[in-house]
Formats: sequence, structure tokens, C-alpha cells
Amino acid sequence: MPGKPDQNILGLIEGADLVIYDCTYTDAEYPKYVGWGHSTWQEGVRLCQAANAKQRAIFHHDPGHDDTFMIHLEAEARRVWNGTIVAREHIIIAVG
Repeated sequence: MPGKPDQNILGLIEGADLVIYDCTYTDAEYPKYVGWGHSTWQEGVRLCQAANAKQRAIFHHDPGHDDTFMIHLEAEARRVWNGTIVAREHIIIAVG
């Protein structure tokens, strides 16, 4: 649930070089989809920052989010935490 860090996830991602995180929704959309098994990009930021992860890849986008939506989401996510990238087909990520 956004705003309440899951201690199990924090333990798994503590100090990770890269966290690939299911960010299907935004915090604003999430209440309509509670229990669907997906999270928000904002919760991913909160978890990664709490776990001192270095970088995070947002993946598993809602099919209703078009390219324009994703461009704005990526810009906002990077403003909130510079360690954010949005996964795309054929992306190559250098970690280290």
C-alpha cells in the first residue's frame, strides 16, 4: 500500500544497484486497483530511497497509458528521484 513501506521488499532491495519495479499505476489511480497486485511509481521511489537503492527501472505500464502519458510520467519521476528510468523495448542498462 502506498505510504506504508513493506519491510520484506525493503530487505530484498537494500543497497541494490538496480531495482526493476512494477509501476503500473500512479498514486492517484491506485485506489481503484487495490488488490490487483500492482504498485505505483511513487511507491517505488519511496521504497528505493528507504532501501538506499541506486537506480530504479519502472516497468509494466498500464495499457491505458499512451506514449504522451509515459513521457510525462518519466519526467515527473526523474524530478522526484534522479535514479529513475522507464523501461522500454531494447533498452540496455549499465549498472555499476
